[in-house]
Amino acid sequence: MSTAAAETGQLQDLTPSEVVLLRCDEFAPVPPVTLASRIRFEWNTAGAYLLGMLGATAVFAAADQTSHPVAFRIVTALIDLALPAIWWYQRRRMDPFFDREEIDVCRPLSGTRTAVVAELVQLAISTALLANESAGALRFENDGRNLIAAFGGSDLHWPLNSLEARLQRSGPIGVSQLVHDWMADGSNFPVVRALRIIEHCATLRGLAGPEPAGAGAAPADHGMAEAADPAPVKALLENCRQQRPAVWKALQAGIAKGVNSRTVRPGMEEVGDRRVPVFDYKEAPLSALDTPARPAAAPDPPSLP
Repeated sequence: MSTAAAETGQLQDLTPSEVVLLRCDEFAPVPPVTLASRIRFEWNTAGAYLLGMLGATAVFAAADQTSHPVAFRIVTALIDLALPAIWWYQRRRMDPFFDREEIDVCRPLSGTRTAVVAELVQLAISTALLANESAGALRFENDGRNLIAAFGGSDLHWPLNSLEARLQRSGPIGVSQLVHDWMADGSNFPVVRALRIIEHCATLRGLAGPEPAGAGAAPADHGMAEAADPAPVKALLENCRQQRPAVWKALQAGIAKGVNSRTVRPGMEEVGDRRVPVFDYKEAPLSALDTPARPAAAPDPPSLP
């Protein structure tokens, strides 16, 4: 799919998956904060501090001058005063829109648009594969158990480092195995790793600088999102979802299975009388997935019909 050229570095045309990333709030919108989720967030934020304050207040009220030294009562009073201050400091750094228990929210490419991480990963990979199919590079087959991406059609040359190019293979492969191979390593948080790979591809393509936007700097997606036309991509996704529901369902299941197959279970550590999880798996760096630059300029990316 060809869109208006983005005036950044080597980026000439946005691929379909890059449109999904740049217009993420239209493809994987974050649901609004409900009253129930807001109450749950506030309780999770303040509950422990409130219980601590009640305990310290009860101890202070029960203390008397004959059986408790002055220093003890001063300490309990200071604890009672310090806990709300600590809570307020922590609360100011949290946002009920982002810091939720039920979903993970992100701002891709350090931009201003928000999306649900898991949905964005699913749709970006779906779009890249459907764009390859639409351009004749693969066809989907079902072997009765898994959806197969049968590559081997036209010799497409998507832009180097684009998600569409990185997902291409030389022959048939199961969608779940394809995603497993593409991720290249395990992770305690595989969905987050998948998003980081997608963002890394976009950064190499010139959609964002190597560093997040600093204070006062223009957002990474400034201007580019406006140049991205989401309509053809939405039509591509909707066509599969509505006209081929069995393929769509199998595609989503295959992508989810491939991502989750890279899950590394956390280790466990004894802390007092409890066992707590330790998320310390060292992932392979994303730069290890990069391919050498082509010696000659690649043809323009294929367009969706």
